[in-house]
Amino acid sequence: MAMLNEKDKWKKFLFGFFCMEILTNETFKIFEKSQSETYLKESEGYDESKVTPLFDSNFEDTNRMTLAIKFCFIAGTLNPEHYSDDVNDFIKCKKTRDDMSHGNILKVNELPFNELNRILDFYTTEILKHI
Repeated sequence: MAMLNEKDKWKKFLFGFFCMEILTNETFKIFEKSQSETYLKESEGYDESKVTPLFDSNFEDTNRMTLAIKFCFIAGTLNPEHYSDDVNDFIKCKKTRDDMSHGNILKVNELPFNELNRILDFYTTEILKHI
């Protein structure tokens, strides 16, 4: 909500990415490997030939996974047709947030609002359908 009401574009982007970060972490808790298999089988339109890219490796400690890896799993589960676009947009937004956090000043017009808004809109809507 803070993002929607904020006028300052720097804060608006940061609030939006915070939302994406929280959404990713909380969604991943729901979709961890054992639970995601049940979700996938019960979802309408699930095509068993689609493979989520995350679990090619065996991760025993999911608390040590990076935010990007968690998002990759979520994107592969909820939107496999647009997986590459979603992951690229997420990585671009995360890199921008990281650059801002480490003092690399960007121009306001370089903030990837279109990418952030697109993935936030899609994943927020999609997650709400399954709660």
